Amino acid sequence: MPHRPTLLQRLALLLLSLVLPALMLAVTAACFFALTSMGNHDRTLVWVEGTPAQLAALEQAVVGHPVFRHGRVGHGEFERHRPASCGPDLACASFSRLHDYELPVAKATLDQLVRDSGARPCRAHAFVFNDLPSPFDPAEWGESLAMMLLMLLIPVGSVLAAYWACSAQFNLPGLRPAAAATPRGLSRALGVALLALAWVALLEFLWPLLSGNTANALRLPPFSAGVLVLAALYAPFLEELAFRGWLLPIASRAIGEPAAGVFSALSFAALHLPGGAAATLSAMGLGALLAALMLRTRSLAACILAHGSFNTIALAMPRESLFG
Repeated sequence: MPHRPTLLQRLALLLLSLVLPALMLAVTAACFFALTSMGNHDRTLVWVEGTPAQLAALEQAVVGHPVFRHGRVGHGEFERHRPASCGPDLACASFSRLHDYELPVAKATLDQLVRDSGARPCRAHAFVFNDLPSPFDPAEWGESLAMMLLMLLIPVGSVLAAYWACSAQFNLPGLRPAAAATPRGLSRALGVALLALAWVALLEFLWPLLSGNTANALRLPPFSAGVLVLAALYAPFLEELAFRGWLLPIASRAIGEPAAGVFSALSFAALHLPGGAAATLSAMGLGALLAALMLRTRSLAACILAHGSFNTIALAMPRESLFG
């Protein structure tokens, strides 16, 4: 007769099941804080107009500044940060690679250089913060290496190390990609992704009727190669390893598989609480479907594939075609 855990043992197992999701959140948040608050990735800028001679003098002073060595002057830059009050023909002068504490002095210096050149500044929009380099721009690979190591390798390495260290003791599932690559595995993963998208579409339709507000159940960033890699590979791998690979089997020992599936979905939804009520319900539906897929197939790779497919389809499709 199998040993039935006591109430105290059940609670201990439930707490243990939350350890890896908590580690994932803590390491990712720490890396994000290190990048955005401790790095030299800030920029101060100002839009100016003037004669060619004035702009040339300003460029010489900005580019050759002895203290702030990463300055430039040009047209057609940082358009998404340009205020409506500053016309498209104005040049942009800026200092970059600044620490947070350098911004006020750098801004005052830039304003003084503009005045000395005789150019006229557009009095609006002073700063662009966290001007991080893109790892998908070959010209910035050298500058973005630290960001890639922090935001990709360190969280993945930490979660994987903890998972592998405990996998034998807790009988955690392996990745086994071949199990998800079969026709049945692929169809199940795609089916879960489509069901999750249908759930989100239903929320988007019903939410205005119930609350009078737009749901915004999916807060989709602009499509880009970097966002696609994060949405299709990085986030699904980390989250499925933590919630369906670790949390679900350990919680199942405490409260059984059906209840553990619900617990996994609720925990996954709690991760998305900052996105609002509709986003939390969207994540709860996705988490429930992924938990059901895991309990049905015992394939962590299938859950990663389903999660990545959901993110990729939602990111690639225009919102009006998906939810309109």
